[in-house]
Amino acid sequence: MANPQKENGHTDIAHEILETLARQRLSPNEWRVLMVIFRKTYGWQKSEDRIPLSQFVKMTDMKKPNVHRAITQLIRRNIVIRTDNKKRATYRFQKNWEKWKKLSVPIKPSSNIIYSNENDSNERENLTLSSLSFKEKENSNAMEKVVNMITQRKSIPSPPENQSEREAKRRALLESQREQLKREGILS
Repeated sequence: MANPQKENGHTDIAHEILETLARQRLSPNEWRVLMVIFRKTYGWQKSEDRIPLSQFVKMTDMKKPNVHRAITQLIRRNIVIRTDNKKRATYRFQKNWEKWKKLSVPIKPSSNIIYSNENDSNERENLTLSSLSFKEKENSNAMEKVVNMITQRKSIPSPPENQSEREAKRRALLESQREQLKREGILS
């Protein structure tokens, strides 16, 4: 039976950091890598530590390419800082959360329908992230186009009674994305 006790070791993290991290959109792999960095640094009362990739792999049960990708994303967003020296990379957590970079567009790539509209011929027209090419997804102009299309919708009508529960969830997701854009100051 597991019986963790604070007396057997603990990691001190400021409440402000935890609260700010809770509002970040991190992938599950990014969270796992970040927990390793916390454990290896703050868990030993250090601000930084030399952590080989093999330790990340062992502690997260992730494959090496996935670990590398998660670390790269955390570094790009300035949540983690890596210093390369001759022996191995040194990692530290950027505790000044004001220096963190937000995602360029806060839309989940896993969302299926982003925008739907009735066109003149009464055919259903859907814009989905999966309908965009890889280059378009990477291109911020394409993502801005998606955001603009979302903002053009004045209201989201309630789904008809015969519409599936799944479509209702998609509409709710669209509404929550619009609200998130407003909160983050992207929409007015």
